[in-house]
Amino acid sequence: MDILKDEKPDSLKSYIKIGSRYIAIRFLVLLTCIVILAPLLYIYRIQPILVSRFFTKTMVINSDEQFGYTGKVRLIDGTTGNTVFVGRMEEGRIQGEGTLFDYSGNRLYQGSFEQEEFSGRGILYYPSGGIRYRGGFKNSLFDGEGTVFYENGNKQLEGTFAAGVLSGNGKEYYETGSLKYAGGFLNGRYEGNGKIYEKDGSVRYQGELSGGLYHGLGTLYAPGGGIVYKGSFSQGEYDGMGVLYQGETIIAQGEFKEGSFVGGTTVQYDKSGTMVYVGEVQGDKKEGIGREYDQDGNLCYEGAYENDSREGQGKLYEDGELVYEGDFQAGEMQGKGKLYERETGKLLYEGDFVGGRFEGNGKKYDPETGVLIYDGMFSEGLYNGSGKEFHPQTGNMIYDGEFYKGTYYGAGKLYDNKTQIMIYEGEFRMGMYDGMGTQYAANGGILYQGQFLLGQYHGQGILYNSETGEILMQGEFRNGVLVTPKEEAWEAIQLFQM
Repeated sequence: MDILKDEKPDSLKSYIKIGSRYIAIRFLVLLTCIVILAPLLYIYRIQPILVSRFFTKTMVINSDEQFGYTGKVRLIDGTTGNTVFVGRMEEGRIQGEGTLFDYSGNRLYQGSFEQEEFSGRGILYYPSGGIRYRGGFKNSLFDGEGTVFYENGNKQLEGTFAAGVLSGNGKEYYETGSLKYAGGFLNGRYEGNGKIYEKDGSVRYQGELSGGLYHGLGTLYAPGGGIVYKGSFSQGEYDGMGVLYQGETIIAQGEFKEGSFVGGTTVQYDKSGTMVYVGEVQGDKKEGIGREYDQDGNLCYEGAYENDSREGQGKLYEDGELVYEGDFQAGEMQGKGKLYERETGKLLYEGDFVGGRFEGNGKKYDPETGVLIYDGMFSEGLYNGSGKEFHPQTGNMIYDGEFYKGTYYGAGKLYDNKTQIMIYEGEFRMGMYDGMGTQYAANGGILYQGQFLLGQYHGQGILYNSETGEILMQGEFRNGVLVTPKEEAWEAIQLFQM
């Protein structure tokens, strides 16, 4: 059907003549509907969208108009007309970025909201206008990284918050701006390791805390900076092992209980604060069982003490490794004991000690193989007296006899390392055959019997065939050479007698 006709239509029921033209009735009805509905559509549909997106709508707080509204708003107090909120709403709830005011018009909060709660990053203000808090929020409580300020603008708290209080690492400040505390927090109270400061910046306490109190290992300082107490605390009081000072003088060291010194074992520190002793004391002297430490904190001795000296059973360490265990007297290794190689831990010596040296009966071991190499008497750290020497690789005995200052000296027997056949029996001097002795061949037969001097045949002797036992030479030897056979020597003696 045509909307507009110049000529008269076949039926006038569907058209109305306006001037010289005929217009379709349906078109006129549709046009009338559009004219009537367009304003309504604008008022009830288009305008709210435009206003919510591009304009800030002003309305009275808690009015019917507010409920279900989405868009930017300015909420005002119906009595005073003061603005109480500027920001965004979603379905009648404050949501997103906005600014909150009190009923007097003072700004209270600026930042992110979620269902009317402060949530996300924001700034809380004092009624005077100064910033009270800047940081994270959750359910209108401080949460995450943030900073609390005094009303004068100085920091009060900063760090990690949870449920409105510091929990984690943080700092607290005096109102003057100086640091009061730095360390751990839990539920708003000091917890873990931390430092407490005086207003002048000096340290009051450094160490472990719990529930806001000194608890665990720590150091308490005097206002002037000197140490008052160093050691263990419990619920704010000296409790456990510690040292109490008066100025630079130690006035109590040992075990404390509920703030009082009770004695027993103790902890001692040098001037640099390094722990050097843990153990029992009597007065100001080590007495009983204790442990000593070097400057690097390594254990260097543990055992018995008497009158401040190592006395009785103990263990000696170097760089934390055991090097000796046994008896001590007047601070030295004395009595029965064992000496160890520091690097490998292998046993080097076990036996008697005097003045820190091997003295008396003992056994010595090879530092590489750990094999026994000597069993016998010692003097001033050297083989001295009766003893047996063993090969460091095979462990076979190679000598059995007398020693003097570490060498064979006196009667002894020398053995072949591999076959264990005796190769010499007799007297020694300075480690060499010297005096009367018998030398044996590899087959065990006698090779020479007689006198020796510094390892050579010298004096009366007999040289044998080791396999048959036949005498090869007999007489006077000099430096290993037969100079006077037995027959000539006998004739010389007869001539001399005539």
